[in-house]
Amino acid sequence: MILEGLMTLGYYSTLHLREMFSLAQLLVVNHIFMSPICC
Repeated sequence: MILEGLMTLGYYSTLHLREMFSLAQLLVVNHIFMSPICC
């Protein structure tokens, strides 16, 4: 039961990490594209 909980927790944290990474990537790309326009 504990192992199952850990597996679920690991799975959800991996999903969250992937989501955060894609969000950060999107922000970086957006910043790179907006930079020449701003400056």
